[in-house]
Amino acid sequence: MQHAELKRTIIDLLNLDTEKAESALDLLSQGEELIFKLRRIVEERIQAKNPVYACNSCGQPVVVRSHRLHNAKHTFYFKHLHASGDCPIKTDSTHTKDEIRCMKYNGAKESLTHIELKNYLAEQLRKDGRFTEIKVEEVIKGTGGWSRKWKKPDISALFNGKSVVFEIQLSTTFLDVIVSREVFYLNEGMPIFWIFNNLNPESSRATEKDVFFNNKSNALSINERSKELSLNDGRLVFTGHFKKPYFDPKTNAIEEIWDEVPVKFDDIKFDPLTHKPYFISFDGQHDQALEEQREAKIREPIKSFENIVLQHDPDYESRKECASKLVAIGLYDQDDFDWSFLKFVKALLSVRDGKVHFLNQDGKWAWLTNYVWQHHINYWVVFLYAVSEYERTDTVFNSKLDSKRQEFKDNWKHDLKFKQDRTFYPLLAALLPELRGKLLKKVI
Repeated sequence: MQHAELKRTIIDLLNLDTEKAESALDLLSQGEELIFKLRRIVEERIQAKNPVYACNSCGQPVVVRSHRLHNAKHTFYFKHLHASGDCPIKTDSTHTKDEIRCMKYNGAKESLTHIELKNYLAEQLRKDGRFTEIKVEEVIKGTGGWSRKWKKPDISALFNGKSVVFEIQLSTTFLDVIVSREVFYLNEGMPIFWIFNNLNPESSRATEKDVFFNNKSNALSINERSKELSLNDGRLVFTGHFKKPYFDPKTNAIEEIWDEVPVKFDDIKFDPLTHKPYFISFDGQHDQALEEQREAKIREPIKSFENIVLQHDPDYESRKECASKLVAIGLYDQDDFDWSFLKFVKALLSVRDGKVHFLNQDGKWAWLTNYVWQHHINYWVVFLYAVSEYERTDTVFNSKLDSKRQEFKDNWKHDLKFKQDRTFYPLLAALLPELRGKLLKKVI
């Protein structure tokens, strides 16, 4: 740990976009996933010759580097670029970055494990008729503005007629190598498959995380299990590792765990912007977890609100307590309820439950409809949504009342009398989630 702390000589940064000072310690105190995404952005901006951060002492661009701790976690620090000019706080190193790359990366490319994985992957692809023109370590020259650049992927092929490349991802690969290859293939319109060997995401090295944290937290690995499945299936099967966010009701927080599934090429999707292959969307799962968290957060206040609505004469203290709970979750903005609004909500609950909840009005649906028309015409659309969603049309409307629906349809766009009040649509959507899509779409 002491070694990692000594690396943090750059404490004050200059954001070159905003021209304002920022704290390196604040940026590096974020969660691991956010730091790896930051690290990626910083590197991409360096390669685009448009750096985002500079050392505040000398004004020279900096990058984010990492040091692996004994517990497989990482500590991060900002560092000057290699061959940058003098700076009062700059540290020295024994070898240049290029020298280290030559020693580590090129040596690893010749390793037995790398050769075996490359040959295994090529052999499996040849068994799949969707892959043609399978080539091992052949040069791909850039087109257009990239004509002077070239790459030599481990494997290139056509997948259903589309050019794709495969790279065996070694833990020693530098971030700038990863970014350089991905930028090259992005400009060529070629998806790049980074293939790991016996990956354990929990104890991965920094440069492995540079790949999968920037690809929807998806990673494809070859291990003994995937080889067994490939043998049985007759086609290549990967072990797909993905980060799975979920809502934990015990902590009321969104947690994340690593999970894995067998992945075939039939399961692969391609991001329309980056062309990167993935099999499960982290963002989609995270959105679902956020929705579950939101529902848990509002469940008790909404139940309390429903109880208030269904009471014939709720006392002031109960109303005030309920209103404060709704205010706390952003669904209400007053310290008490308007009686008229509570009665309209009672009408909605009547439609939902198929029972008129008003005192001495049991079964009087014509009365309920006329009541809403006369006193709550500014919520008439919500009332119609509820009638439709809960399939109460035949119960609520008769031939005489149908004329009201037609009158509203003919006049609501130009007659201010029929102007709809959308103030409490979020609250009504929380109370009646079946209407959520329609109501919140109207809010937007």
